[in-house]
Amino acid sequence: GLMTDAQFNTGTRAQPLGDRKAGVSVDLDALAAYVASLNTFSPSPYRTNGALTPDAVAGRDVFRTANCAQCHSGTAFTESGTSSGAATLRDIGTLKPASGQRLGGTLMGIDTQTLRDVWATAPYLHDGSAATLAEAVTAHRGVSLTATNLTQLVAYLQQIGSEETSVPANNQAPTAGLTAPANNATFTAPAAITLNANAADADGSVARVEFYQGSTKLGEDAVAPYSFMWSNAAAGTYALTARAVDNTGAAVFSTAVNVTVTAITNPIPGNGTGLRGEYFDNMDLTVSKLVRTDATVNFDWGTSAPDASVAADTFSARWTGQVQALFTESYTFYTVSDDGVRLWVNNQLIINNWTDHAPVENSGVITLQANQRYDIRMEYYENSGDTVARLLWSSASQAKQAIPQAYLYPVASDAPALVYVSELTPVSQVNGWGTYERNRSNGEQNSADGRTITLNGVAYAKGLGVHAASDLRFNLNGEYQTFLSDIGLDDEVGNNGSVVFQVWADGAKLYDSGLMKGSAATKRFTLDVAGKRELRLVVTNGGDNLSYDHADWANARLMR
Repeated sequence: GLMTDAQFNTGTRAQPLGDRKAGVSVDLDALAAYVASLNTFSPSPYRTNGALTPDAVAGRDVFRTANCAQCHSGTAFTESGTSSGAATLRDIGTLKPASGQRLGGTLMGIDTQTLRDVWATAPYLHDGSAATLAEAVTAHRGVSLTATNLTQLVAYLQQIGSEETSVPANNQAPTAGLTAPANNATFTAPAAITLNANAADADGSVARVEFYQGSTKLGEDAVAPYSFMWSNAAAGTYALTARAVDNTGAAVFSTAVNVTVTAITNPIPGNGTGLRGEYFDNMDLTVSKLVRTDATVNFDWGTSAPDASVAADTFSARWTGQVQALFTESYTFYTVSDDGVRLWVNNQLIINNWTDHAPVENSGVITLQANQRYDIRMEYYENSGDTVARLLWSSASQAKQAIPQAYLYPVASDAPALVYVSELTPVSQVNGWGTYERNRSNGEQNSADGRTITLNGVAYAKGLGVHAASDLRFNLNGEYQTFLSDIGLDDEVGNNGSVVFQVWADGAKLYDSGLMKGSAATKRFTLDVAGKRELRLVVTNGGDNLSYDHADWANARLMR
């Protein structure tokens, strides 16, 4: 295919053992193939004492996996001479219009060269356009190797001399079979499913076995017997497979095994009546105006108020009670709110977006047990604009929906949601001057000799009045969720005095006000005390003396 017909007919055609004659003479073709198979090649100088180098050994695997033997086959590392006609002519992407024509037709390809002694036959390709073996390999259309694999393959090609008896056999993929679970097995959610597999490789070794659910990889095992535990499988139907990977990267999937995971079919029907809803005529849950039972929390009041007792803007609400789970699995709780929202389930804060915002969905995840009830508390405030408050849930077995009334239970009527600390009796008390006061400022002498608690011109009907150094301790018994208070030096001392407020619970400090002096701005805090047994309220003298240290825990209260 690289010369004119006249050149061919007067040249190699007259030679009895010339090039293949494209079927002109079967006998000559057979004889040429035989002569080409004779061992007339030299030992490769690139070998180490006649043995392949480590790179060449790795390159032999690259030769197999890259399917080089498709063209460079047999003992001669070439398919040339294995059949007549154009069937074995190859175009690896290097033919050009200038390459000429084939005898009797279009040039479709070039005979495959032998790879024996190829280390000594540069340049390469039919037109000599590749100066090195690396260039010759990369010129092949469709061949893409890493730099390391290319180096290894070139090392192997350089060492194909008389020592290499034949082309390395193509790599055989491993075999894989999933032996457990059984096909069409059934489990109950949340299921723990053990996957076992057998794997083997006839011409190498098994590197690992991967386990799949559909197209999702669950895990893998590199040591036989191959196994993986799929935990917490939710309700559904799944196709499970094992994928064996051998030491050269060849891989095969097993036949799929189908399993079904069913949800608990008979959850106990709920008989709830809703949640206790308390509405406040301010945004910090302190000025209670209305208490009622709301069947669900699924409200869009637009620009209106939820009740005539509170304003359409700058109000807040708290829903408390219990929620009953239908299934044993992970639940996602959702709130849709405009504005701020917080949600606790089983005393865990799972949603916290206490900011002004347009209607937005937030979510949190928690695992629940079927038919069990869990404490739930949702707090919400509205500043301005639209008024939206919704509470939803979903799980693998439960479609997303507003939590139905039947699975919501209000707090018992005999357990008030709000308790002022001044209504509790401390288990121990220390006060710097006189006795501590309930709902009064400190009078420094006898009980009830103080004045109205006043901070920066705001009078408070509830609270504690103390004098540094003060230390009051109260039993909580794990009954409360939140502690809130305003703090500061009472207005009666003017610009005098200096104190530090601290809140402790079960031996851990929850809050430190830093140094506060007379007439300083009032500070306000909200602290999580869920599950705490003891509340300790401490006021120190601020590091100087005790003069004028009349400290107020104004409107101090605990929330269930």
